[in-house]
Amino acid sequence: MSVTAPQTETTKLVAGKVIANTTFADPGESENAVFPLNYRDDYKGRIRFSVIEEEETNIDEIRSAISTEQSAIAARDNSFDERGEPLNKSAQERNEDLKNKAAAKSQGVRPGTKNLSALESEPPVSVKTATLYLPQSITFADGVQYENVDLGAIGGVAEAGAQGALQGQGFFGSVGGGISSLIDSMKGPTGEGAGKLAANAISNVFGGGANAGVRAATRVTMNPNTRALFKAVNMRAFTFTFKMIPLSAAEAQQVENIIRFFRTELYPEQILLAEKSDKDGAVPLGYRFPNKILIEMLYGDKKSVATKILPCYLESMQTVYNPTSMGMHSDGKFQEVDISLNFRESRTLNKADIISGGY
Repeated sequence: MSVTAPQTETTKLVAGKVIANTTFADPGESENAVFPLNYRDDYKGRIRFSVIEEEETNIDEIRSAISTEQSAIAARDNSFDERGEPLNKSAQERNEDLKNKAAAKSQGVRPGTKNLSALESEPPVSVKTATLYLPQSITFADGVQYENVDLGAIGGVAEAGAQGALQGQGFFGSVGGGISSLIDSMKGPTGEGAGKLAANAISNVFGGGANAGVRAATRVTMNPNTRALFKAVNMRAFTFTFKMIPLSAAEAQQVENIIRFFRTELYPEQILLAEKSDKDGAVPLGYRFPNKILIEMLYGDKKSVATKILPCYLESMQTVYNPTSMGMHSDGKFQEVDISLNFRESRTLNKADIISGGY
């Protein structure tokens, strides 16, 4: 039984776009996991999970930036030109100065990552990857949220006034005229429709029972003027399920590497309170965020298939050993392993992501 060695490729993430693919070297390397190793050419679809390692925030640099900003403000307030006029530097110019200074300090990256220029907006992709076969039934769920809002009579008049203002009419004049007309119509005889509605409105003062009685008698009710208003964009979530049946000791080891890879990236690092490097008796104060993961779906020579996915966080993972059998390999490794991975994108999408980003 032959083993097909993984191919070597390179990755760089520039301004949120993948322009090449992450390196995965020999399957024995702990930072790169590949499955399957055997018969990889029979099915050319694959999905690659690459760790995005972001640099830790340097508190000293933040303090320095704040101090620089304060000094700039003080210098601006205390500086005058030859005519005695104050030298006022705009906030935008000060922000540009600070940005340039921060960029000059951010050329270095963490070990094991690809270097990016200071102008690139996304953090570098590391060499830590897991590459598996492209699974069946990949679901993309896009959605947004709307909420129902009752404008009521006054809100309906305001809506009409706003629409008039957009068409070049005066907003306050339109609203004022509409409210005046609304009040005048309710001053009419109570036998008329507007008068009956006025009676309904007044009956609200006496509670729900009185209002219901008046509505039953007048046989009219206020129009709530319900509108569906846009509220927010849903966060996209993805689930990938894999069944791994290793056919060799090397593949069995890769299964263990893949499980360790995802479980390691799921959990956060602790922030400990300890003296120097001694962690004995250290007090856990908090957590560092887990790393984001870049998900790429590939087929054959194509760099990408299907809709692209923004960098994600791994929310949860389920591992099932020997789901359909009790067999074990001679070295004690499981004969069959199922894993299910649940990811959530790190931010919501917008129209520009769809049109120009391919997401």
